[in-house]
Amino acid sequence: MKNKLFKTKAFGGYKKDQVEGHIEKLKREYEAELTKKKDRLDELVNENLTLKQRIEELNERIERYMEQEKLISRVLVKAEQRAALIIEEGQMKYNEEMYKIKLEQEKWREKSRAIRSELLDFNNRILDLIENFQSEINYYAAKEVSDTLLSLDDEVIEEKQLKKVIA
Repeated sequence: MKNKLFKTKAFGGYKKDQVEGHIEKLKREYEAELTKKKDRLDELVNENLTLKQRIEELNERIERYMEQEKLISRVLVKAEQRAALIIEEGQMKYNEEMYKIKLEQEKWREKSRAIRSELLDFNNRILDLIENFQSEINYYAAKEVSDTLLSLDDEVIEEKQLKKVIA
């Protein structure tokens, strides 16, 4: 506020209408300033209410998001547990199947060994039969040769005897 100089009256006082005019002016300025401040205060109150509502809305959203996060976390934990269980079951089934396959392999190996053994026995019997057959063929061939030779010898002897009888 500026210092205002008032004119003085002849008797040493201030002019009343100047002082009252100045006071009235100050009053208007003060009321105008007060109205501005009140309007600004109303704006700030409204803004504060709006911000409080916004904060409340955001807090509600945060709570919903936190609930959703908890739900998602529970679902993820259950999904991880289920996945681990599925993997474990799959591993167990794999191990069971591998065990069954190994048993089947061993069974077929045994059958293969047995068949191989039977084939070797069969082969040996066939070889024995062939050897026996060849021996018999040789025996009969030798007997035939022997019989032929004997019969030739008998013929030669008879011829010699006939020659002797004739001579």
